[in-house]
Amino acid sequence: MTTPIEDLPNLGPVTRRWLADVGVDDADALREIGAVAAYVRLRFAQGRVSLNALYALHAALRGIPWTALGEEERAELRRAAEAAMPRSEPEPNPRPRAAHPHRAARKRR
Repeated sequence: MTTPIEDLPNLGPVTRRWLADVGVDDADALREIGAVAAYVRLRFAQGRVSLNALYALHAALRGIPWTALGEEERAELRRAAEAAMPRSEPEPNPRPRAAHPHRAARKRR
């Protein structure tokens, strides 16, 4: 039997809905992928997601309030999330941008 995600502390209705949108429908699914992977999914799907969501996910899996996480543990989570974020290479600029006409005029004066 699966544990409803509502049974975990720290996760409000918006976060629970976001998790469901990325395929994390219950507490067991969250445990399976872990807090960092869930946070990466949320960032990918939602764009700007606060680091507090990462802390809340991690603390929820431990059954503690997210505010109980120490600074070292939070720093470790931030490093893990940064390392797990997909990297995209910048696209090469096919041609240089033309100088802005107003800037060019100012330089000539």
